[in-house]
Amino acid sequence: MTGDSEDRAGYAVGLLPYGPPLDDRTAEAALAGAERHAHAIGCRVVIAVVEPNGTLRRFARMEDSNYGSIDLAIGKAETATNFRVSSLFFKTLAQDTSGVWPIAGAVAIEGGLPIISEGRVIGGIGVSGASAADDGRIAAAGLAAAQQGP
Repeated sequence: MTGDSEDRAGYAVGLLPYGPPLDDRTAEAALAGAERHAHAIGCRVVIAVVEPNGTLRRFARMEDSNYGSIDLAIGKAETATNFRVSSLFFKTLAQDTSGVWPIAGAVAIEGGLPIISEGRVIGGIGVSGASAADDGRIAAAGLAAAQQGP
């Protein structure tokens, strides 16, 4: 990922422009990559892939994953696209501001990443249902798969 500035999680901070929405193959690659990694590490999660405007493009709820994770996965993906940063950035921000949370619509939990192509945000992926760290690793696997293509 590229950008003029980076947050503490190592992702570009809101400086990249939006691009056209990710295509079907990229969305499917992101979902499949995340699912493969979740299976490999034994996690049952919910995965959401969204367009730059937050519109849901792909979704999977693995068997016996938490129903409460549905909205969180979508929220993490929307956070990543709406603000063009990882959702982990907002967790760090909340810690730095003594827990004061002034940003409406941002989910401050690891597991949401923007999907970037040719220097533009084309979508986002959100994962919920495992530990925050595992959600982040699963989302990163989905991101890597999206960037490699099908």
